[in-house]
Amino acid sequence: MYQDFSYYYDRFAYDIDYGKFYGYYKKIFEKFSLNPSLVLDICCGTGTLTRLMAKDYEMIGIDFSWEMLDVAKEKDPDATILYLNQSMTDFELYGTVDACYSSLDSVNYLLTKEELIKHFQLVHNYLNPDGLYIFDISTIYKFRHILGNNTFTDETETEFFVWQNTYEDRLLTMDLDIFYQEEDGSYGRVSETHYERGYTIAEITKAAEKCGFFVEGVYDEFTFHSAHSKSERIFFVIRSIKK
Repeated sequence: MYQDFSYYYDRFAYDIDYGKFYGYYKKIFEKFSLNPSLVLDICCGTGTLTRLMAKDYEMIGIDFSWEMLDVAKEKDPDATILYLNQSMTDFELYGTVDACYSSLDSVNYLLTKEELIKHFQLVHNYLNPDGLYIFDISTIYKFRHILGNNTFTDETETEFFVWQNTYEDRLLTMDLDIFYQEEDGSYGRVSETHYERGYTIAEITKAAEKCGFFVEGVYDEFTFHSAHSKSERIFFVIRSIKK
């Protein structure tokens, strides 16, 4: 996933307010009395948020897509960030970190409870005692009522983007197509299919606690209000418990 599509990602992600994520993470660190030095960005993508965070923290970014990392590295010509080509369920760091985060539905890409647990186990292994892991998920409500079986489109001067969804049994299938104009006026096409799984708060809480975390809070998007039945995006803040 995110292969050739990676080079178009930022053009069609223009509505993502990365500054909100940056500010919210800082508020979470303050709320839970954490002053991290080294922070891990899991599924860092093209590195836009990683670079924002690097203003205040030493950063490591991991992503499964070489292509996304290529774009991220182009944004960081001074190589201030360590980028590693590794997956959420199979990564290895050189040491531990003070905090981790994963943004924009990355945890939804874990399609089974076994993958979810494996991921939490790895994060716990590389997170210092009392460190925080912050991540957000799109909710089952959002999958069912907002994304559902709908089609979305967008365009630039030279590209046309089509996003077709199929939702069944808590699995969202996203067929992505970009049609782009070549220099000679002809059109090419880039296609990818992505899958995301909807999880309940109880399922994620159970998996996190099983792997040695304490759930500090589950919040409605960019707030410290409790998530509710119509929340579309919710944030988890979980703490690594000392063994």
